[in-house]
Amino acid sequence: MNISTSGVARRTLRAVGAVTAGALLALSAGCNGLSSTGPGAAAPATQRAERAPVNHDAYATLGYRITWRGFPVMSRGGRIIDFEVFDDVIVVQESGTTVTLMEEATGRNRWSTPLGQRLTRFFGTVRVGERILCSSDNELFVLGIDTGELLDRQNLALVVNNKPVIIGSVAIFGTSRGEVLGHNLATGYRHWGYMLDGAIESRPTIVNGLVGAVSRRGDMIIIDPASGSSRARDQIFGGLDNNPVGDEEGMYVAGLDQSIYCLSPVSGRISWRHRAEAPITAQPVIHDGTLYIEIPGEGLTALDGATGDHLWSSPDVRGRVVGISDGRIITWDGSHATLLDMDRGDVLERVRLPGIERIIVAPFENGDMYTATRDGVIAKLSPRR
Repeated sequence: MNISTSGVARRTLRAVGAVTAGALLALSAGCNGLSSTGPGAAAPATQRAERAPVNHDAYATLGYRITWRGFPVMSRGGRIIDFEVFDDVIVVQESGTTVTLMEEATGRNRWSTPLGQRLTRFFGTVRVGERILCSSDNELFVLGIDTGELLDRQNLALVVNNKPVIIGSVAIFGTSRGEVLGHNLATGYRHWGYMLDGAIESRPTIVNGLVGAVSRRGDMIIIDPASGSSRARDQIFGGLDNNPVGDEEGMYVAGLDQSIYCLSPVSGRISWRHRAEAPITAQPVIHDGTLYIEIPGEGLTALDGATGDHLWSSPDVRGRVVGISDGRIITWDGSHATLLDMDRGDVLERVRLPGIERIIVAPFENGDMYTATRDGVIAKLSPRR
């Protein structure tokens, strides 16, 4: 069911004042950054650094060396809920609602801004030009990238379940009522909506300039983000415990109904299906036409994105692919990073990285590696070339 675009007047983004938190802290051992202080503050950066020693040998085995460590502002007992790497900055959001922007080149904190109340449910951040968008379940907070100034707060028409994907001036969310919501960033109002069968808890994905979404009941759709009209739709036999991914060929869906699917925007229907022996919960990754995913009973598996053909499986490898370095795949399972041969899936190296919760390689192929600990130590590692 297509919900028509609302006619709304354009409103100007308004500056309502900068809100910043944190104080300069002198760091030992060459560490840079800001750290919050006071009764609600997390441990100082020096203490956080001591609790997260760098395993230089393990990173060297992976082909990386430490460049810097940084310390976003954290609340007491806070944990990192999202961190995103862009060309020149890194944005970190912690569970106490503070957002910190770090300089990518040095790891120094440029600013930190607390948002909302501690009980506000935030989903993370995205970047649109010189603005950072922070999404809660009912609002978008718009921050200036240079100073962290709060430029706008936009109410969302529905309760959302994830941070948006951005196409042009439209932010697309999945919602609890089952509507794919297109929110107009220029006006601050709903641009369009498309109702699916069941709540949408997985984050939508970009599919060759379109947007795809999947509901908990297996209703799949690919939508034109400008008009909100359907370009492809089909049904599977269950929902997801991960997020769909997309490329030029289609939207890839790894479901709890023990199958992986590709929904094609060209045919409008499922173009291939790969069956598994159990529900699939691992996060798929698509890169350069190859879909990588851990499949029960098969281990990490590579499938041809266009046809679904099986390329290889590595039965002893768990987790998700986080990047590619010099023709070697890097996977992360929450405790171990593994290097695999890209063509055959053979295990080349495996190292344990205690204390690390998240790893990002950016850009995905031959990029730097960024790691995050639970209590807020961000590290940048560069390839050893």
